[in-house]
Amino acid sequence: MQSNILPFIELSFFAATMLFLLRYAGFVGLCVFSTLAILICNIQVLREAQFCFQQAPVALGTIMCSLAFLTSDIITEHYGAKAAKFSAYLSFAMQIIFVVAMQITLAYSPQTDAFFQPLQTVFSPMPRLFFASIGTYLLTQLLDIYLFSTIKKYLPAKKWLWLRSFGATSIASLADTIIFSTLAWYILAPSPCSLNKLIWTYILGTTVFRVFIIAWSTPIIYLSYRFKKAPLASEVNPRDIMLPD
Repeated sequence: MQSNILPFIELSFFAATMLFLLRYAGFVGLCVFSTLAILICNIQVLREAQFCFQQAPVALGTIMCSLAFLTSDIITEHYGAKAAKFSAYLSFAMQIIFVVAMQITLAYSPQTDAFFQPLQTVFSPMPRLFFASIGTYLLTQLLDIYLFSTIKKYLPAKKWLWLRSFGATSIASLADTIIFSTLAWYILAPSPCSLNKLIWTYILGTTVFRVFIIAWSTPIIYLSYRFKKAPLASEVNPRDIMLPD
């Protein structure tokens, strides 16, 4: 029962956190949340949980990854595609810095202190997970931004916001799940999981969970209009960020 309730608590808490940051920090707040979501996701994915909707366990990290895509959609909706790409590049750079920092931490001697083994257990898989996500993160984030922007071009009305968000995020999330899971748990893993577990636990199980989360969190993008921070005269307009289209 606990594993069935925790996703709602996690989703509600972090969705509220994202809207809070949007309200009080605007575009910068969303960039911070996007980076935080990806870092948390890459640690959570080391665990599995059992849910009532299927027999096979599901890899965690799904909620935070889905919220990262939702954050990208909110940035694209309110600040434009250039700003969303900037956020994706920034989050990607922060991942690199974090992984390097943790590997340097593990390399220090002596390696006999009480906390070395727990840290090694958690952060040793990170380089493998990082290389698995290094391409998929940027690729699928940019895919999400492209799809969202394209749908908005043809269906710009606010009433179609749900379609822009659900359509773009569902396709990009599916691509992210397939590519990342295959690389992290099957191709690059020192002890590859079985093909059955790859499909049911890391791909299909996660995809079903993600679609549910995306559908449940779609109203959040409508709430973002109420929480959007009014820009100050001294702030840089995210639409003016000098990045290629």
